Amino acid sequence: REMQAQYDVTRDSPAGRCVPYPTPTFLGVPYLNRITIHEDRIAIEGELFLSERVIYIDGRVHPQGGELSNQGHSIGHWEDDVLVVETTQLEEHRSALIDGAPMGANRRVTERFRLSEDRRRLLIDFVVEDPDYLAEPFVGTMEWDYSPHLELIGIDCDPEVSARPWGGLGGSL
Repeated sequence: REMQAQYDVTRDSPAGRCVPYPTPTFLGVPYLNRITIHEDRIAIEGELFLSERVIYIDGRVHPQGGELSNQGHSIGHWEDDVLVVETTQLEEHRSALIDGAPMGANRRVTERFRLSEDRRRLLIDFVVEDPDYLAEPFVGTMEWDYSPHLELIGIDCDPEVSARPWGGLGGSL
C-alpha cells in the first residue's frame, strides 16, 4: 500500500515507457487480442504495444533458471475442455495487477480458459501468487467476447517519444 501511495502514473507507469502489462493483466486491457492455436503452442497477440504471449502445450516444463521476461514462461495442458496454464519467470513490474502495486519475480500465475455455454465468450479465471508482495493469492476472472468482425490493428509505442514530457507533445498544457 505504501508503494502504491507513492506511485505517480505520469512518472512511474511502465506503460508510459512502452512496457506491456504482463500476465494476467495483459489479457484484461481493453484492446483486441488474437489467439492462434498451433500443434505445440498457443500464441496470443495483443493489440496494445504489439505484445505476444506464447503458451507451450507440448508437455515441456519450465526451464530451470530460465530468463525472466515480461510475459514469463507459460505451459498449458487440457483438462477436458479447459486449458490450464501456469506462468512463471515473470519480470518485476510496477503495475502488473493494479497501477502502482508492484509484483515480484517470484510470482506464479495460474489461469483456466474455457468457452461459455453459447461458445461466444472466453471465460478466464486466474490466481496470482506472489510471496514478495501478496499476503494471500489474488483471484480474478475475465471474459472475452468473440468478435471476428473486428480487425487487430496493433498499437505500437515509441519509448523515446514516450519519455518526453507530456508524452512527446512538448511545451506545457
